[in-house]
Amino acid sequence: MLRRARRCGLALTIAMAPVLTGMVSAEEMGRRIYEEGVLMGGRSLMGTVQGDVALHAAQVVCANCHRRSGLGSSEGGIVVPPVTGDKLFQPVAIARPELYGERTEGEGTRPAYTAQTLARAIREGIDAAGRPLGPLMPRFHLDDDSMAALTAHLRSLDSTQAPGVTAETIHFATVTSDRIAPDSETALLELLERFFEAKNAETRRESRRAATPPWHKDKIYTAYRAWRLHHWRLTGPVETWPDQLAAFYRRQPVFALLSGSVGAPWRPIHRFAEANGIPTLFPHTGQPENGGYYTFYTSEGEALRARAIARDLETHPVRRVVQVYLGGGAGEAGASALRAQWRGGAALVDLVIDYGMAPPAFALDAEDAVVWWLDETAVTLAPLPEGTPALLYLAGGGPTLPGTLPFAAEKVIAVHPYRFATSLETGMRPLLKWFEMRGIESPDPHLMADAFLAVTATGEALMHINTHFSRHYFIEKLEHGLSRSTFSGPYPVLSSAPGQRFVAKGSYMLELDGNARPVRQNWVVP
Repeated sequence: MLRRARRCGLALTIAMAPVLTGMVSAEEMGRRIYEEGVLMGGRSLMGTVQGDVALHAAQVVCANCHRRSGLGSSEGGIVVPPVTGDKLFQPVAIARPELYGERTEGEGTRPAYTAQTLARAIREGIDAAGRPLGPLMPRFHLDDDSMAALTAHLRSLDSTQAPGVTAETIHFATVTSDRIAPDSETALLELLERFFEAKNAETRRESRRAATPPWHKDKIYTAYRAWRLHHWRLTGPVETWPDQLAAFYRRQPVFALLSGSVGAPWRPIHRFAEANGIPTLFPHTGQPENGGYYTFYTSEGEALRARAIARDLETHPVRRVVQVYLGGGAGEAGASALRAQWRGGAALVDLVIDYGMAPPAFALDAEDAVVWWLDETAVTLAPLPEGTPALLYLAGGGPTLPGTLPFAAEKVIAVHPYRFATSLETGMRPLLKWFEMRGIESPDPHLMADAFLAVTATGEALMHINTHFSRHYFIEKLEHGLSRSTFSGPYPVLSSAPGQRFVAKGSYMLELDGNARPVRQNWVVP
């Protein structure tokens, strides 16, 4: 028996040699198979489903059904079971000693998987008890090296352990910097601290109840944890922020980052969170990052405004589109986004305003459209063009109505992802009432709305994960639950799905008259 085990160990070592010599761990190769459908050597994963339907690569990726967490999913009555290591390599029994004892045989039970029976299940569709798996489970064509790598990854998946979680506490953090207004930072921290106090007050007795729970509520009570908030305040040059974040995280790992505002692009925090696998919910930023898995944003910001404007311009036959923005300012990102996706027949012209330089003269006519990326503080730097264009899009600044228009136009449209002040209270009423009851004064209701959305969404997701404190599982619950969130803030609707990280898909288009008074407001999803 011992000699056989040694031979198996030697065989496994030999099988994994290509992985190790390529300086890529077996677990990492297995992750690529599981999440991306890429085998060792770059080949595509292949399999068959429903007996003879051939699938490959993205069509047959394990994570599509079992999810990145490995904790499975369900849809239309089809239940996809968990495949985390702590589940696969333990026997499954049906047990309720208080009622009818334990059953270890028959439907719904199985012995623990071994490396051999797991390989048989993956290749042939036969489970650990010798029963055929359902026809929707693909039968994969995996060589021994790839099978060993995939098995190593599945063993690494754990449904219960995550940084920042102890038996009694879940640790969270919010990130601010010395670049935001002190009163905004104070209000943000007060909101989060008050929410945490209320949350912990509601669950303060659950830790005692968990010690001796009734048999039908043991899983419910043992899932409760106290929430603890940590404040990560960044100071000094942006280049030093990654090191500061790393120091905070070493001192106390956290399960997730909630809200936050740094008065600068969110990129350093985004990259740190992605590199360390930290879920990050709804930072207040006008310059979000694309392409992440762990970070959720409310809106795509300037890029979304640009798409909304481009779509609206398709309905207007203009000869020229003139973009006015401040060089190096926030509007430059929006102007770049519009330029990158511009497919219209009209010419696209940039008029860049620079500090310390006299703006060039510019004339407009009735066949022009102007996209004004300047906020009101920068309007004095801009030229006041002569003539009356057909369209003026006010794309700079916040969701407050402008005091005056920079120049006359036949039609003026203010564009912003948030509700404008004229109808702000409509979606913010629950938050405003919450503030009123606690005596909180908010200098920036939209910052507070993003923070409130972050904590309420976190609470709703944690309600459904029981004791499976997996960050990936938490994210999967957010992906499926944000569309049903009890609070949408300054947006008419939130929507989410696997892989989507911007939950407010539209932008408001508010038409103004010549005196900057609102005429009508539409929510446009470009």
